Amino acid sequence: MPSFETVRVAAVQATPVILDADATAEKVVRLLGEAAGEGVRLAVLPETFVPLYPSNVWGRAAAAFSGFDELWERLWEQSVDVPGPFTELLTAVCAEHAIVCAIGVNERESSRPGTLYNTLVVVGPDGLLHRHRKLMPTMQERLFHGIGPGDDLAPVDTPVGRVGGLICWENRMPLARWAVYQGGPQIWVAPTADDSDGWLA
Repeated sequence: MPSFETVRVAAVQATPVILDADATAEKVVRLLGEAAGEGVRLAVLPETFVPLYPSNVWGRAAAAFSGFDELWERLWEQSVDVPGPFTELLTAVCAEHAIVCAIGVNERESSRPGTLYNTLVVVGPDGLLHRHRKLMPTMQERLFHGIGPGDDLAPVDTPVGRVGGLICWENRMPLARWAVYQGGPQIWVAPTADDSDGWLA
């Protein structure tokens, strides 16, 4: 008969250092160390934690398309390549603390500049385990993020079990959930920046 290990999971509620990827990375290192010190084996951080979630306030201002060139440029500069230095840093921290991290990032492709993606990465002691780009950016996110390809929905084997999940309101997409369910996730992660009553329900 199979046995199921109990795994302590932390839903880390934190704010990034706005538009500062390096300082946010330092904060992630600290948060993961603190979580591991409490016996956490999987830590889940919010949607687009690095370097910020472009909320409605940012979206309304950016939709005017005047005076926001500096924001677009800074958001690009402070976003991360996956894989890249940020995921390498996470790997080292996960190895040091024997922890797995699921975290949302603004992902860029430096070799193909242009589009940013709202991306969920899963990193463990042995490196980058999974990258999922949000299928359809929600509302104002479409001003900032491209559409994900949909070929990255399968759960991934990690040291704490099979981890699967979706980003924020993707969790309301029945066929996206079905695609993840097909892989038999044991732990579901749902990083979000939303704290509205609808999301909490």
